Amino acid sequence: MAFDANNGKLLWEHRFNVYLSDVPPHRVGWASPVGDPATGNVYVLGVGGNLLGLNRDGRVLWERSLGEDFGLLTTHGGRTVSPIIDGDLVIVEQGRTPQTGDVVAALIDNESTLKTYMVRHGKPVLRAENPKYPNLIPSEELVIQGVFRALIRRAKE
Repeated sequence: MAFDANNGKLLWEHRFNVYLSDVPPHRVGWASPVGDPATGNVYVLGVGGNLLGLNRDGRVLWERSLGEDFGLLTTHGGRTVSPIIDGDLVIVEQGRTPQTGDVVAALIDNESTLKTYMVRHGKPVLRAENPKYPNLIPSEELVIQGVFRALIRRAKE
């Protein structure tokens, strides 16, 4: 739903189906909408893992499924604090030893993720940027696939 900031009037609404998610029904909603002041476009990540671009009138410009396109499932808003928009490139440096506070691409117990690397009591911990979720502590294996070096967001053509 988009509302007029001056009077609270509903401007538009976009509904979506939720599937492949264990988000409780009372928590279903958009995650981290990001507005582009230059175009009026809104970019959102839904709880089912759909990433959408909507124009200022709420019309869908494009839609990507993280599950179908990348084999990733999103649950309970874990990736919603700092969304990566379709077309962004995340550059990681392989072979670099992560330092506390580095964002890493990691394989933790056979699941891929981007998280903040921390060390607690001498053990590696992966922290989600969303404080609502617990730290990830590997029960079996943690493989650092790369350390975040840059995010490239392409300008509109």
